[in-house]
Amino acid sequence: RARQAVDLRIERFTARLRGSLVRSKLADTRVFFAPLAQRIDASAAGLSAAVSAGVRARERRVRSLDLRLDAHDPSRRLAERARRLHAASLRLETAVRANAERIGRLAAASVDRLEPAARGVGLRSAQTLALVRAHLDGKNPEAILQRGYAIVTYRGAALIDPASVPSGETIEARLARGTLFARVEARTGERKDTDGNQYVG
Repeated sequence: RARQAVDLRIERFTARLRGSLVRSKLADTRVFFAPLAQRIDASAAGLSAAVSAGVRARERRVRSLDLRLDAHDPSRRLAERARRLHAASLRLETAVRANAERIGRLAAASVDRLEPAARGVGLRSAQTLALVRAHLDGKNPEAILQRGYAIVTYRGAALIDPASVPSGETIEARLARGTLFARVEARTGERKDTDGNQYVG
C-alpha cells in the first residue's frame, strides 16, 4: 500500500509537471526538469527503501510476537502439565506397588513370627482355663452335691450353726436330685455358756 501510494503520488506529480511543461511551452523540457527528475527518483528510491525496511521490521516484530504467543499457548501448557502429571502418576504407582510389596513381606514375616507365639499363648491359655475350671468345679456346690453332700438351709439362708434353728422348726436339705424337708427334733453338741444359756457346740 505504501508503494502504491508513493507510485500514485509520483504519477500525479509527473502529470502535473508534464502539464506545466505543456503550458510553459519550453523548448527543451529534459534539460529543465532533469535535476528535479533525479531528485524525484532519489526520493522514490529512499521512500521505497524506508517502506521495505519498515515492512521487514514489522515482519520481525510479528514473528517475535508469534513466538511469544506460541510459548504461552494454553494447549501447549496443558499438554506439558498432562505429561508431568502422567510422569508423576507413574512414579506414584511404582512407589505404591513397591510399598505394598514391602508391607506384604513384612506381614508374611510377622505372621511367621506370630503363629508360634499365638500357639504358645493359646496353649497356655487353655491350660490356665483348665486349671481355673477345675478349681471352680471343686468349689461348685452342684459338684459337691454329686458327691453325696447336702446343702441345708433355714428360711433361705445356708445353715452353718445348729444353734440358729430352734427345735421344731423346718429346715431344707438340698440334694443332688431333690430337696428334703425335715423338722428339728434335737441338736447335738449343745453347750452352756457362762450365763447358763444353751448352745450347740
